[in-house]
Amino acid sequence: MRLTWRDGIATGLVTLAVGYYVAFVRGMDIAPLFNVRTVAAGVFMLGMTACLVGGDASRIGDSRSMDRGLLLEGVLGTLAMLSATGAMLTGSAVVLTVLVAVVTLLWFIAIVRHLAVPQPADPAPWTQPAHDRLDERVHR
Repeated sequence: MRLTWRDGIATGLVTLAVGYYVAFVRGMDIAPLFNVRTVAAGVFMLGMTACLVGGDASRIGDSRSMDRGLLLEGVLGTLAMLSATGAMLTGSAVVLTVLVAVVTLLWFIAIVRHLAVPQPADPAPWTQPAHDRLDERVHR
């Protein structure tokens, strides 16, 4: 499969999240960078938006699309949510670092998956199930 414009937007969002974190660590004097909790919320929201934009939502629920990469992304997504919650509750810079690392790893795995997984075949056009079709007979 090839990368799409959605992957480009997701890359930009993750780059912004990592830049946001680096600016905080370097002590830049920017209004929203005043504590770990706001940086964690920003990184989590940017990462979640990157997943929504760059993800393949059209294949959710398709049992044929389940593979190890998708399973790993689910586990890492849960870890990102837990680390974001932990960073916001505790204000720990270590947990914030874990969050940034997980968001970056999620992006990397998604890009590799999009390059490695073959393009799904176009599904057959939708046809009405046989049990829903009207009978040719008239029921009286």
